[in-house]
Formats: sequence, structure tokens, C-alpha cells
Amino acid sequence: MGYFAGRGSTEEIEHNQFQKIVQDYVNWFQEEFGTPDGGTDCRSILGHDFSKTFAVCLPLLEACQEKLTMLLSENGVID
Repeated sequence: MGYFAGRGSTEEIEHNQFQKIVQDYVNWFQEEFGTPDGGTDCRSILGHDFSKTFAVCLPLLEACQEKLTMLLSENGVID
């Protein structure tokens, strides 16, 4: 997200939809993966059971990549 829409240096300007994209992504992530008590860190998502890491995290990462691609596309950052 930052690579495509953020700024790489202080001379660059972020995409005009960058803050909206970030907020939309954060809201989506909290709704999809957040725990009932509001946790969004790995320990909370895995329920303190790290034996589930691959079963939970790989699909989570795939969903995150798909959502980011969709948000960047919908906001005119990428084709």
C-alpha cells in the first residue's frame, strides 16, 4: 500500500486517496480478523495457539493481499 500510494521521500506527495485506503483497510481487517475483545495482533488472532500459525496466517495473508489490491484498484492507484 505504501509502495504504491504512499510517499517514498519527503519530496514526494502521497496519493490523494492514501488515508482513505489505509482507513478502509484497517476497518476491513478489524472486522474480518479482529477478536471480540478488539485484538488484531497475531497472538490474539491465533488465540495464543501458535500451532495454528500456518493454517490461519497463510489464508489471512492471501485475503490481505486481495483486499489491498482491490482497494488500490478501486481508488485509481493501480489498474
